[in-house]
Amino acid sequence: VGVFARRADDPYAEPLMFRARATVLATGGVGGLYAVTTNPPSVRGQGLGMAARAGAAIADPEFVQFHPTGLAVDRDPTPLASEALRGDGATLIDAQGRRFMADEHPDAELAPRDIVARAIHARVSRGEAVYLDARAALGARFAEHFPTIAAYCADAGIDPATQPIPVRPVQHYHMGGVRTDAAGRSSLPGLWVCGEAAR
Repeated sequence: VGVFARRADDPYAEPLMFRARATVLATGGVGGLYAVTTNPPSVRGQGLGMAARAGAAIADPEFVQFHPTGLAVDRDPTPLASEALRGDGATLIDAQGRRFMADEHPDAELAPRDIVARAIHARVSRGEAVYLDARAALGARFAEHFPTIAAYCADAGIDPATQPIPVRPVQHYHMGGVRTDAAGRSSLPGLWVCGEAAR
C-alpha cells in the first residue's frame, strides 16, 4: 500500500510513489458531484474511486442525504439553515406566504428530514420559491440565536428578522463509502478509511 503524489504546482510532473505499511484514506464524501451541496466543490469521491479501483469493498454508495433547508443565496458550498430554526418555530412558506408543510405531514415543519426535503424539492422543481420564515418565531433575536446563519443572510442582503430566507434542498452527506470494520480497516490489507469516505 501507499500513495501516489504529484507536485501541486506542476500538473505534468511525474507522480511519486510513497510506499507505506499502512495508509489512512480521509478524503471526504461525494458532495462536489452535485450542483448544490454543503461540501467543498473539490470533494468528488476521489478516495472512494481510488479504493474501488484498488479492489476495496464498497458499501451503500447509493445512499445520499439531502438537507431540506440549504440557503438559496448563490454561495458555494451552500450554507445550511439549521433544523434548530424550525425547532424554534420558524415555518416554511411559499411565495404567497402560505405555510405548506401541514398539508404534507402531521408534524409540519418538524417532519422527518427526507419528507421536508421532498416537499421543498417538489415546489422548487416547479419553479416555485420556498422560504424559511423566522420573523414571528425569532424576529430581532435571530442574530443572537443563530449568528452564523444571520451572517450568511447578511452577506446575501437578507435580514432574517424582517424577511423570509430563501431555501432549497442541498446534498449534505454521503452515507456510503469504503466498507470498514469498527477500527476503520478496509478489505485491503494496510488500508484504513475514516470520516465520510468510510462506511
